[in-house]
Parts: sequence; C-alpha cells; structure tokens
Amino acid sequence: MNTMIFDKLYPARRLLLFGATVLAFSATSVRAQSFVAENFNAITHPDLPAAWGSSPSAQWVCGAPDMITPGALSQQGFSLTTAEHSKAVGIDGSQQSADNALLSLPPISLPASATDAVLNFDVAFLGAENNGVFESLALEVSTDGGTNWSLVAFINQINNPFDGIWETRSLSLGAYAGQSNLKFGFRYHNQGNMIVGAVLDNIRIISGADGSVIAASAGHTDPATGISYQESGTTTTLRGTVKNTGTRTINAYYIKYTVGNGAEQSSALIATTLPPSATENFPPGLTVSIPGNISYPVKVRIEVAGDINHGNDTALTTTIGLPHIPEKRPVFEEGTGTWCGWCPRGAVFMEHFAATHPNGNAAQIAVHNNDPMTLNDYDAYMAHYNTGYPNIIVDRLTQNNPKDIDSIFAEVANNFGFADITIGTPIINGNRVALPVTIKPAVVISNPKLALVITESNVQGTGTGWPQNNYYSGGGSGPMDGWEDEAPHVDNVNFNFVARSISPAPAGTAGNLPATLMPDATYTDTLHAILDSAWQINNLQYIALLINGDNSSILNSAFTALPTLRPSLGNSTAIKNIDDEALQAVLYPNPAGNKTYLNVIAKHAGMAEITVSDITGRRLIHKEQKVQAGKNIIEIETNNLSAGSYFIHFTTGAATANLKLQVIK
Repeated sequence: MNTMIFDKLYPARRLLLFGATVLAFSATSVRAQSFVAENFNAITHPDLPAAWGSSPSAQWVCGAPDMITPGALSQQGFSLTTAEHSKAVGIDGSQQSADNALLSLPPISLPASATDAVLNFDVAFLGAENNGVFESLALEVSTDGGTNWSLVAFINQINNPFDGIWETRSLSLGAYAGQSNLKFGFRYHNQGNMIVGAVLDNIRIISGADGSVIAASAGHTDPATGISYQESGTTTTLRGTVKNTGTRTINAYYIKYTVGNGAEQSSALIATTLPPSATENFPPGLTVSIPGNISYPVKVRIEVAGDINHGNDTALTTTIGLPHIPEKRPVFEEGTGTWCGWCPRGAVFMEHFAATHPNGNAAQIAVHNNDPMTLNDYDAYMAHYNTGYPNIIVDRLTQNNPKDIDSIFAEVANNFGFADITIGTPIINGNRVALPVTIKPAVVISNPKLALVITESNVQGTGTGWPQNNYYSGGGSGPMDGWEDEAPHVDNVNFNFVARSISPAPAGTAGNLPATLMPDATYTDTLHAILDSAWQINNLQYIALLINGDNSSILNSAFTALPTLRPSLGNSTAIKNIDDEALQAVLYPNPAGNKTYLNVIAKHAGMAEITVSDITGRRLIHKEQKVQAGKNIIEIETNNLSAGSYFIHFTTGAATANLKLQVIK
C-alpha cells in the first residue's frame, strides 16, 4: 500500500500495519465471552444485520462476494465467492461514492477482565490501484457510541491471491478492556477512483477459549461436493481438522460425533498445545461404521472447557454406503518444457513416483510446452489449469509442485473413484489403434466423457529445442538429484511420459456412452487414435480418462503398463540431495501501467527465471536473472503489453511464486 496516501488520511496517528498474531493466554484467567459473532449467511441482500450500519447508507451491503465487488473478477480475474464464503459483507470500490464509507459494528462493552479480547475476521482485499492511487481498508474505533472515530490499524492486502483469495486476520482489542459504549468499524478509501473494494466475513469479537471443527469426512470423498462414500458393512476412519478460534491456547479437547441416529461417540481426552488460530488434524483411531446402502449424516463437534461460542463447534458431513467402492487411480498431468530451466525437478519427481509405485497407482502424463514434443491442442487446453512451470495438475482440480507428488498421492488416492474402469489389449491395425473400455459405475454419473491419451517414454532427440535447460547446473540453486552436476543445457536427455496424442479431444467426448450412467450397469466403448510411425511402439502407454463433462474434472482412469523407463540422466530415482525453500513475492503496482516491480525474498542466491504469460498460456516476456539471498526488487516492463490480465511466474528452482498482474492503459 501507499503510506503517503494513508498519512494524508490520518496525519496524527502512528501507522500500524494489520496482521499481528494473537498472544496465548491462560484458559482459566477470565470468564470467556463472545461480544460479536456474524457470518452473514442469514442476511438478505442488500440488508445489513440488526444494529450494523453503513455510512453513507447502502455503500456497505451483504450478499454474494462477487456480486458486491464485481471488479475483483472482471478487472483482477479473481472470484471471491467460495463454498466457505457464499455470503459476506462488503463494498464496491468501483463506485466513487464508496470513498470514506464506514461499516459500523454493534455497540459493545468490554469488561476490565477482557484483556485478551480480539477481533477475528476473514477478508478478501486486493489493495488494487488506479491512476496511481491505492485503495485502503482500516479498522477504526469509537469510544462514544459512534460520534467520533479514530484509527486502530490498517488492513493489509492479501499476501498472494494464488494461495487463497481469503485470509483470516486477528487483532488484539485488549487496550479497550474496561470501556463501554464501544463501536468498531471498517473504513474504505478509494480517493474517488474506480478501484475494486473489499469483502469481510465471519466477524467476531471474542475473549476466551473457543474451538471449532473446520473439516470432517469419513470414507472416500468426492472433492467437488464433499460427500464421502464407503463400502457398506465396513468401518472407516473419521478424518478432520480442528481450529483454535479463541484467544487462549487450547490444552485439551474431545472430538464427539454421531453417525445417523446412533448414539454420540467420543474420543479420549486429546492433550495438545494449540495456540490461537492454529489447526491440527484429528488423532487416529476414530472410526465410523456404515452398515447399509443408505446415506448417513455424520455430525462432528469439538468440546473445549469454557468454550465461548458453541455455534462453530460442529461440522456436518455425509457418508453414503455402497455395495462396492471403485479403486481410485488419480491422473497427474505435468506441465513441462525443455526451455524451462526448473523443469528437471518435474522429471526427477515423476520418475521417482513411477519407481516407487510400480503397481500402476496413478496415470502420469507429461504435457510439453513450446518444445519439439509439444502437442498443441493438449498444451493449449492445460493452459487453463496452470500458472507456471513445472507443475502437476491432479485430476484437473488442483495445481501442485512436483516435489509434493508423494504427499499429493497419499491424499487423493483416498478420493472417490466413481466407476470401475477396465481396458482391453490395444488393437493395432496399421497406423490405427483401438482400445476397448468397460465402465461399471458405483453411482449415477451425468454427462460422462471419455478420452484416450497415448504417452511415449525414453524419448530422445537432437537439434533445436531438444537440449533441456538446467538452472540447477553448478549447484548454485541447490541440489536436484544429479542435475546440479550437469551443464546448463543438457543433451541426450531421456524424456518420459511424453503426451503424444489425446483423442478425440482434451475435454473428451461422450462417444457411445449415454447421457447418464446408472449404478451397477455395464457400459462399453472403444477409443481410437492414430499412431505416428516415429513413435516406438514398445515405449507407449495407453491411458483412458473418464471425465466429468460438467466441470472437466477427471473422475477415474485406467491404463496399460508403463514401459521400462530409462531415467532422464541415466542415474537413480531414489530422490536424494534435493533442496527446498520458502519464497515470498509481492507484485506492485498492480494494476500496472508501463512497468511493475516484483519484490522477492529468496533463501539462496542463484539464477531465477521470470515469465509473463497471457491468459491463454502464451509466453510474452521471458528473462533470466541472478538473485541474491534476501530481498530482490526486479523491474518488469509492461509498456508493450495490452490492457488485460497476465500471469507472472517467478522461480528459483527450489521455490516458485505465481502472481496475477492487471495491466491498464
């Protein structure tokens, strides 16, 4: 944010940047209380809750976040409406009249004992800019019931929208303990410019212990709906996460849960040291029985001594009993390219996974970009899912770092597989291949699609575009399983899992399948593709994808055996000598005119790669630059870019940052 603007607004006050952590207090020091608690779910647009106010009126309103601040999506490319934040309170910063508008909370009195009182809230605030002016958001307080207001703290913009558009913030209000007729409020400024605005949710003023269950599941979960499935007549593990939403460290709690109309069950007392705002997973040993082929509501709650707010103790989930649970085979679609100096990391971890999971646990596909192995339609399609290289897109739902492939698989292998898929022996006739596919759904599947992917491994080539760029060369960017001992451009690399064909289209087609697949029925189809004479038949793998035609996610897969792989460098895939680091990066100004600056804090000195791509994935700017350990400020010229949205990808090999840039003219 631009502090010069803030100085003009509040010249007499020392500026406090908002984002402090909450200190832990003894759970027995004072009586626990909740003074304000509002999630806005029951409020009708555009009304505010009772005793809340907007000055001027109708500037702060309740409703769906994307409806309140349409500029976040249309200008910045970020949707603020999520499953957790379907309703909120906010202000449309694209209106000049939004400047200086105040959202006031109900009046409260804080007892002298409430020295640990805090304000907790979720915020989606981009801190955008227009015409050199940055929007600002601040917390203010009135000690006389709303007549006069003074600054408490400024609220920082979210750290990195790619890591999550919503963030949870906490601020100590202990300085106001013992005062009555208090009102707190959020004030927005855009200096009369058309910018974006801000949205807030789950606003609470509390003092004392409070715990909540923020996620729970039992069985094989569909990540799109949160519903789980389990084979009837069996038991499964109750998984979930608890969060300390209070102001004091939680030292012990119980997890209590009911399944259907059954009696409530309880864990043993769970000893812990869980500070405010921290989370932890349920302990092992909590089991759920699913006796029949019906739907079972599962109610899970946390029990904490002195809990001040029982409204957030509980999470509800559903587990459906089925006669059979299909085996889930996730699909890993790796984004890579020989131009990408950090992409050896993807090769190392993909090969490691294949070596340590020889039983065909997941489909592995390397989708190349801008090199001789590029499959244009596949590469263009996957540009909608990735924001930088290297990456692994899992079931077309999430983008991940290749180094996390083992932990990713451990999580998604337990997802629901929807249908058993089996494939027959590929039938090759000249340059054509036919792959018989049989599908037996476990549940109703609407709008199913099928696609056939052919990959080739042990691929080598010579000439332009074939040498693999290698930023690990020399070890300056940390070790990477032998790549640090290679040249900056490596010849004769073995490329594995290379996508050679995807037919009939990356999104799949229905083929001979009906519009709706019914449970326990059997459906058959045959997938076809054209073989290139340059491909080595013995190095091919055939992968059938069952795709959700409504959202393009991959429901399940089946594939032939991998060929014997030659490692990319001919060495072991045991994964040794690999470094990792955390990377902090901020882009400003954003939106930008003729230039923007990338402020990066790196752990190690070494080579970095910066790319600017448009929303189709086309690279417009690409440069390499040395970075030092610590703070680096990198100028990026944008004067030749048209107005619109762009992706900035910065990587040091050991860590990456992906940011979205808006260019205005």
